[in-house]
Amino acid sequence: MKGRFLVSSNEEPVEGNIYADKSSLILDWLLREGMKKQGIALREVAKEVGVSVGLVQRVFGVLVLGGILQTKGIRTAKRFFFKKSKLLLESWLDH
Repeated sequence: MKGRFLVSSNEEPVEGNIYADKSSLILDWLLREGMKKQGIALREVAKEVGVSVGLVQRVFGVLVLGGILQTKGIRTAKRFFFKKSKLLLESWLDH
């Protein structure tokens, strides 16, 4: 049987191109609206941008690994905060 049904939660997320198409909508929202927020929830971003929660989770995972976002809380109470917002803009411009 092929598949990834029991993937370990310790597995590193796949770092795709977070600057492409729908992912860039999330980055745009973060720079425009997310900077004003005290804490950012995955579902909030997905709803406002019009993309899936899974895509937001993948993009946020890459940003956390890159040191741009930091997390507080667990599971559904998890919130994301900017750690280095300037780095997000610079990395987007460099890409």
